[in-house]
Amino acid sequence: SCLVVGDSFKTNSGWNGTIIKYNSCYSVVVKWQDGSESEHPASNILNGGIKPLFQPSVAGVGFFGDGEFSSKAKKGKKTAPTVVLDYWRRMLTRCFDPKEVIKQTSLNYLNVEVCNEWFNFQNFATWALSQPNWDIKNELDKDLLGTGYLYSPENCTFLPMEINVFLSDSYAREVHDLPKGVQYLQPGTENSKVGYVARCHTGQGREYLGYHNTPEAAFAVYKKAKEAYAKILAERYKGCITTPSYEKLLAFTVEP
Repeated sequence: SCLVVGDSFKTNSGWNGTIIKYNSCYSVVVKWQDGSESEHPASNILNGGIKPLFQPSVAGVGFFGDGEFSSKAKKGKKTAPTVVLDYWRRMLTRCFDPKEVIKQTSLNYLNVEVCNEWFNFQNFATWALSQPNWDIKNELDKDLLGTGYLYSPENCTFLPMEINVFLSDSYAREVHDLPKGVQYLQPGTENSKVGYVARCHTGQGREYLGYHNTPEAAFAVYKKAKEAYAKILAERYKGCITTPSYEKLLAFTVEP
């Protein structure tokens, strides 16, 4: 290797580093532009392929960090489960990746934030693996225990897909002045009926709950159906969700 202490370099991803210790060609200590330090083989430094642990590499905000977990097998570290990495990347991408944010399917994530603590994967992984149901059968949810606007340890839990879908139209960002679950029936012809319809996610999919003369009447039907189905889901998945999630579903209410 032609590396010596004091050498400065830039990675392919654009971060500046300085060599502060040379133990061997397999162990070179680098100090990065943010003040953090990490150890790398000299060959990786020379080819510029290093990804600094604290460089934001996911959606401009997320970084892997230095802690208990490694992205691949490494002595003294736990290999981060792929599913947990996927939860983390998907959360950050939905909220901060400009290409994702503008998609129609991402409208529910407008103005949604992620707590600063979870920009560091180490912190997110520690929390996720402390949950009893973090495996691939479930989805990361911010709505049931929280307000729907912040991913954080206090607001999040893992839920089966059916519950996650059920919640999606309860917390959808409204783009009109109607109550949740209510749509205006647009007249197709001059003599067409005008009024309001109610729909909500139940076991039959997005179920049609009838035509109504006023938005208040349509919402009343939606509210009754939604709250009743929440209790059904609570009992169906009682053994698969946390106690706070179960209790929240039992007490689930819908406001206009």
